[in-house]
Amino acid sequence: MKKGTLIGAAIGLVLVYLAATPYIAVYQMKSAIESRDGQALAEFIDFPSVRQSAKDQFNAMAVKEIASADGEASGLAAVGAALVGAMVEKFIDAAVTPAGLTKLIESGERKGVLGSRLTDASTSYAGWDKFIVTTGSANEQGKFVLRRQGLISWKLTEVILPDSIFDQTKEPEVDDATAAAIEAADGVAPLSEPTAPVSVTAANFTPLLTTNYVVSQGRCNMGSCDWTKWVSAKSLSSEPGETLISFNVLNGSSEHPGDVAEYPSTSDGVNILWGNQAQIVVVRCSHSRPSVKWEGQEEVNLPLSPSGISGYQEGDAAMYFMACHSDQEPYPVAIERYGYNVQFSG
Repeated sequence: MKKGTLIGAAIGLVLVYLAATPYIAVYQMKSAIESRDGQALAEFIDFPSVRQSAKDQFNAMAVKEIASADGEASGLAAVGAALVGAMVEKFIDAAVTPAGLTKLIESGERKGVLGSRLTDASTSYAGWDKFIVTTGSANEQGKFVLRRQGLISWKLTEVILPDSIFDQTKEPEVDDATAAAIEAADGVAPLSEPTAPVSVTAANFTPLLTTNYVVSQGRCNMGSCDWTKWVSAKSLSSEPGETLISFNVLNGSSEHPGDVAEYPSTSDGVNILWGNQAQIVVVRCSHSRPSVKWEGQEEVNLPLSPSGISGYQEGDAAMYFMACHSDQEPYPVAIERYGYNVQFSG
């Protein structure tokens, strides 16, 4: 082969690799999310730039609200926007950090939210040094903007949020199954007491088969709480000592900023931002192998024992006791109440 041909081939390979580098970066980001490796994901994020992009978008929304108000309302809108803007900026500064990213992965990826968004996204170049990942439907599109760092590295520098984030008057879009459940329900029933009698006999379960669209609390950590709205339930199998149940649920979250966050004990009066689509989760009620499995995710075995569980499993543990015992007590209390002492090897 001629020397010129070899050089041409080598140049071609280099160009192909350079063109592929943002796709490789997105794949590595997705892998970090799925493995819940916040440190690895943080290597791909320019945190100061992402924080500023979020602040700019919220400030633009505030200006729009002021401009749309008339007379005295415009003055009140300006004062309100200034107060809210200060709170939002403080929250963004605290949340868009490596530690906040780890929390987001723990709460979002166990539901298959973050990884699936990157999987279902469309990608395109917007110039030599700019690459855009677009997620969501036409009405709910969000964009992740990556910029080239040097020759082969890429970092996320901007997150363009969906318009629905700023439109507080817009009703969330839900799928047909969720819409039917909402129509059939009498409304959202905040859960303050168990919906079925709770048995203190360890061998028995009182599963939440009549969901009544109740709301239960998941994990609260780093200034935010996870919530579950129970839409419907279906028993898949039942045998002595074990029951398998499939649930349709809506996931939500609430923010509680402050130097020392005070977390609510129920959903009463809490401003919860709900997801737009129901998720399917299968719960195995068992005293020997309790588990939770989100659609498209691996089954998560829960080592429910008096010695405690890992922090990232607290939300799944809360869901388990609600699903299997109709009980929203904190998981350490529930573990003792129902006599769990589960040890998984390996």
